[in-house]
Formats: sequence, C-alpha cells, structure tokens
Amino acid sequence: MSRPGQAAHGTRATRGQKAIRWERTTRWPLLSVSLLFLASYSVQVIAQPDGLVRHLLNGITWVVWAAFAVDYVVSLVLAQHRLRWIVRHPLDLALVVFPGLAMLRLARFISLVVLLQRHAGALVRGRVVTYVVGASSLVTWVAAVGVLDVERGAPGGNIETIGDSLWWAIATITTVGYGDYTPVTLPGRLIAVGLMICGIALVGVITATFASWLIGQVRTPAPAEPGAPAKSDAPAGTGTTGHDAPQPPSDDDRPSVRPRSDAAPGSPSPR
Repeated sequence: MSRPGQAAHGTRATRGQKAIRWERTTRWPLLSVSLLFLASYSVQVIAQPDGLVRHLLNGITWVVWAAFAVDYVVSLVLAQHRLRWIVRHPLDLALVVFPGLAMLRLARFISLVVLLQRHAGALVRGRVVTYVVGASSLVTWVAAVGVLDVERGAPGGNIETIGDSLWWAIATITTVGYGDYTPVTLPGRLIAVGLMICGIALVGVITATFASWLIGQVRTPAPAEPGAPAKSDAPAGTGTTGHDAPQPPSDDDRPSVRPRSDAAPGSPSPR
C-alpha cells in the first residue's frame, strides 16, 4: 500500500516528464509562430497598411498571443512546482500579458537550438559564432523596428524611416554611436539601453571566442613532415628507456681501495 507522500512524488515526476515532452513538441511550432509575429509586426510598422491587410495582420497578432497563452497554461499545469515555475518564468507570463513581447521569445529559442549537443574544441567556437551572428542580427532588426514604431512622428525626433532606424541600431549595437540619429521618447531610449547592453555583450563574446581560438592554435602541435624522425619531448640523457636510461655502475668503474703499506701486520684492511 503506497503512502500519500510517495503518491504525490510519483504524480509530480509524471507531470515533469509530460512537461519535458510538451516543451520538445512545441519548441519548433512556437519558434515558427514567433517568426510569423515578427514578420507581421515588421509589416505593420514599416508599411503601415490599411483596410483588409491591417485587419489580417491584427488577426495574426491575436493568433500568436493565443498560442503563447495556451503554451503558458499547459506548462503551468504540467509543472512539478507551479509557484516556483511562475517565479522562474517571468518572460512567459510577460508574453501572455503583453503580446507585443512575443518577439523576445525568438532569442530564447535560438539559444536553445544552438546550445544543443555541444562538443569540445572548434565545434563549440563555431556554434558560438553562429549564435552571436544570428542573435545580433535578430536583436538589431527587432530594435530597429521597435524604435521606428515609437519614434516616428515624435516631437524633436529624427528617426522617420526604416533606413534611419536600422542605421541607428547598427551603430548602437557595434558601440560606435555616431549620434546622428537618437531616440527622444522614453520607450525608444529604453530600447536603446537594451541594445547598448547587447552590444557590450557582443564585443565580449567576440573577444573571448578569438582568444579561445588563438590559444587553441598555440597549443596545437605542428604536423610532422613525412619521413622525419620522431622527436622526443624529453631532453637527451634524461629518458627512461634505451641508451638514455641511467645504468648502474659496473665493477670496473667502482674505485678500488688498496691497503696501506705502513699498516701494522694483522690489522684489518680498510674497505
């Protein structure tokens, strides 16, 4: 007969397994939905369509919101510790409360995909570079569209086209900061702060990746030429095998001790 504590533990373990399967099943669909939302949001901001196209894009936004809401509710139900899960997943709650933040889910899924099945050495560096390029391009585009959305038509602002906002985003994330285009609204400046932080992180990752590659090149031994004799790392005379190994002294090499001629008869000879 099972105890109540054991039954509860088994129920939580079952929910945990179902949560893992749900996350694996919905990973790619949610990524596709996020891409769909990003495309819809970009068209809304850049083209500013009217009529049927505008209603269609608004409908896509609500479909994306519904998909993230269903994912949040199911994940919460399947969580082993629901209150702890809510505390540890504030972004998921924000995606449900504010549908416009669904584009932020892209960075999370890209990092999950890239960090799967890591290997050592150059493979890790290659995947890090791929992640940095992809994530930086994504963040740059999202920031450019977001800034254009909040800055266009603002009093005293000079970001009016996607070209202006994209130039500003590239100059900001690369920590160049020409200053010819600057956001003047509070949401635009908050986006700028986030982009600056991403730019600093980007420079750090690139520097660390290059340093790791350089250290790997220094430590990698040069390939031996065909027909060249193999070289030993140990210096001559210090090996432990062959002729370099230290040999015990032979009897001929030992110093001989002759008895003194002035020793008294019968006295022991020195050894």
